Amino acid sequence: MIDGMCKAGKLDNAVEFWKEMVGKGLKPDKKACCALVIWLCQGGKVDLAYELVIEVIKGGDVEFSSLLFNALINGFCKMRRIDKAQAIKSFMTKNGCQPDLVTYNILLNYCCNELMLEEAEKLMKKMERNGMGPDVYSYNQMIKGLCNADRLDKAYFLMVNKMEPNGLTDAVSYNTIIKAFCKGGHVRKAYKLFEEMV
Repeated sequence: MIDGMCKAGKLDNAVEFWKEMVGKGLKPDKKACCALVIWLCQGGKVDLAYELVIEVIKGGDVEFSSLLFNALINGFCKMRRIDKAQAIKSFMTKNGCQPDLVTYNILLNYCCNELMLEEAEKLMKKMERNGMGPDVYSYNQMIKGLCNADRLDKAYFLMVNKMEPNGLTDAVSYNTIIKAFCKGGHVRKAYKLFEEMV
């Protein structure tokens, strides 16, 4: 019922149904929890999503996948509440659900957008240590952050020495650096990169 209401865009009805269900002592299952959290977070109601499911999560009766946690982490990152996002990541790990590539990419995206590049580099290293190499999205976020911080040489170095050898460069990688070179007045470097791309 909750999943159906959420898919139909009736979030208020889904919330009321949830409260009624919990009020009667019924325990929501994984599907209901995930549906409610994902749709509420997409609707910008992240605090409400957290508030409604935190007791179920703490109860430990339902084993959640990273999908639910990632929705909350992403929601709080969009609200620029990185402290809450990181707390959920820690809670997730303590409760036996390991962060996945999506988890790390959400946090990496936040750090790069906020120019928290040292934190972003730590995340990249942690991903590698945990056996999940950064993907093309991870590297492109890092390149974007470096370019926005006017660290063009480091962005170029990352692309040439980390991405290219692993076959992870794409049009986004090249375009981000070319645009940054042009903006910084390095037209020759930009043109050289363009030639490499085509």
